[in-house]
Amino acid sequence: MSHAPNLPDSVQLRMAAGSEQVAVRATESGERRYRIGGTVVRDTNRLAALAATGEILLPPDFARIVEPFVATEGRAPVNLVPDQPAMTPVSVLGESGHVSRLEASVPGSLTEFVGREHERAVLSQALQDTQSGSGRFVTVVGDIGVGKSRLLFEFWKSLDGHDVLNTVGRCRERGTLTPLLPFIASMRDMLGLSKDLSDNTHDEVVGRTLKLAPELEDYLPAILHVLSIDSDEYPLPDYLEGEDLQAALGEALISVFTQGASRKPLAMLLEDWHWADEGSREVLLQLREMVAANPLLVIVTSRPGPAVTVRCRQEMCTWSWRRWAAARQPN
Repeated sequence: MSHAPNLPDSVQLRMAAGSEQVAVRATESGERRYRIGGTVVRDTNRLAALAATGEILLPPDFARIVEPFVATEGRAPVNLVPDQPAMTPVSVLGESGHVSRLEASVPGSLTEFVGREHERAVLSQALQDTQSGSGRFVTVVGDIGVGKSRLLFEFWKSLDGHDVLNTVGRCRERGTLTPLLPFIASMRDMLGLSKDLSDNTHDEVVGRTLKLAPELEDYLPAILHVLSIDSDEYPLPDYLEGEDLQAALGEALISVFTQGASRKPLAMLLEDWHWADEGSREVLLQLREMVAANPLLVIVTSRPGPAVTVRCRQEMCTWSWRRWAAARQPN
């Protein structure tokens, strides 16, 4: 590959991040349409200049916000502004693996979970039915801050005492940029794959898939494709494209879950469904049709809204909560 003259072969980055109010002002000329001002811009630029190559530095106040989600290490105190006290930045080492503050909480640090007896009983019964071979589809719909996450956090902890598989897939606010994101995350859980790719990822995925269920070999081209892994051994057929490709990927994902559930009951949590992409919604509609015939418990959480309504037959959709209120209205 040829390189343009006078350009380096690589770019070395030094980075910093911060969070604070800024002032944004439109410019009247030049390539930059806006200018951003504020102490956080100044301090972040100066902190980035002190970072080592490839390092991300955070000021202590911002580090406290993001530390549940990243692993950090302290650095020596620095003076960013003359005559101002020194600050002690931290360096980001990588992701912590936690995706929520509840998950990152120290054991014993949460207040005792009380109430929600009816909802907890509903989930427990759904789990019992699933373990008996009758799958259940549960929707948990409520406004932000009413306790959906804590309820599911406590229920998920209780699964440790049951002989069931469990997966978690979360939709992101901008998740439409990554099709099938919650199901890809769930499949990674199902196969026991880490988030970090490695040189032996191809063989690892193939081995773990066949160990889960040899019948999944026919789906390996689609499974590898959805994980963005090239394969000479299991190439994706050239004729699969457009809607046919999306249908094949959905079928492969569903087969991973149903085949796994046929060997051990599976509890599957899909969170923040109000942010789900269209492809994921289509897969959920297909998966819903498979629930009753498999030991599969699917729990979908969402905020209220017409876009998150999941129509299903009565025997499949056992319970649906439209609004969570502090107290239920009497009959």
